[in-house]
Amino acid sequence: MEADSISFLSAYWGLFPLAVTAILQPSGRVCGFDPQLRIYLRGSPIVCIADFLGLLVRFSVYFVHTGSARHALRRTLQYRRPLYADERGPAGLRELHKVPFLRLVVFVIGIIQAVKLLGCSGLPWTKTWVYCYLIPVCVDEILALLSHHLEEHRPSVTLGIFHYVSVDTLCDRLEHTLGLLAIYTQWLIFFICIKATSLFQTKGAPPETYLEASLCFLFCSFMVVLFHAPDQLINLFSSSSTARRPTDAIPRMLLYAASAALTIAFCMVSPYIDAPRLLMYFGGLIFLYSTIWLLVIALADKSRLFRDEVLFLPDTFVMARNHIAFHNLLFFLAVLILGLVGYGLSFDSEGTYRPSWARWLG
Repeated sequence: MEADSISFLSAYWGLFPLAVTAILQPSGRVCGFDPQLRIYLRGSPIVCIADFLGLLVRFSVYFVHTGSARHALRRTLQYRRPLYADERGPAGLRELHKVPFLRLVVFVIGIIQAVKLLGCSGLPWTKTWVYCYLIPVCVDEILALLSHHLEEHRPSVTLGIFHYVSVDTLCDRLEHTLGLLAIYTQWLIFFICIKATSLFQTKGAPPETYLEASLCFLFCSFMVVLFHAPDQLINLFSSSSTARRPTDAIPRMLLYAASAALTIAFCMVSPYIDAPRLLMYFGGLIFLYSTIWLLVIALADKSRLFRDEVLFLPDTFVMARNHIAFHNLLFFLAVLILGLVGYGLSFDSEGTYRPSWARWLG
């Protein structure tokens, strides 16, 4: 039966084309974020399924307020379709979907690999990620077809302009909330997959402390992501009227410092957490974080290609937005590269089974 088990590379190869398919889809705004961040966000299966739920919520709200499924569908399509043109910047990763047959080829490969993984047994989490990618990808393809063939006509039920604004605002807030929760969940799942709790566990610790240590690791390691980056992702190209006032940075920094101090204090008094090891790891993380930040900003200052095509910064590049660009890159790397490490460390081929026909699919 050993020959019938599934290797880590075979399982991961089944997910990779699905992730690429999701990234290449011109889906416009994802969870209400700026369209220019589509490349980053669609690499996460959690964000993909959250985006699908956001679309479902938006359609449901429109349907409740209009009573017309056709009109609700048109409003949903109008919300996403005009925003394709908002993906500013030079041709590059955001324009790969326009290469003839490229997206079609990747889509076919992704579907084949999804069939392979769904036909295997003993892969509950891998199949979960398959569905998280596959459902939004198929729905977006259907929406793209409907956007070209949906008949344009005046709906029998109309809403006032102020009623429309209130409905759109409600849907935007719901999608933003789903997007933020998806980012937090993606980070937490990544940490659990790489078994980061082992950094803090001492011998003889009871199993129930794993959740406690996971949360401590999450707060200690990515306080900036939790309290800074997601909100800035939404306001990457915010206008001066909606930009945060400089004075808001003071309570935000106090929140960061207070949360970090409380987390470290909690870890110090916990009898099941190795406090010296925690402090050494936290210090090393700060050093690594600062080094990467300086390297990324140096490359952004020296290379226009890196600034435009990797960080997706606008032509009006200013130093105040360097931190935002770094977190865009950090989220993308954590999902696609570090996620590979976490998936490999947590993958266990024992108990898996691959049918004979699936061997031909990789």
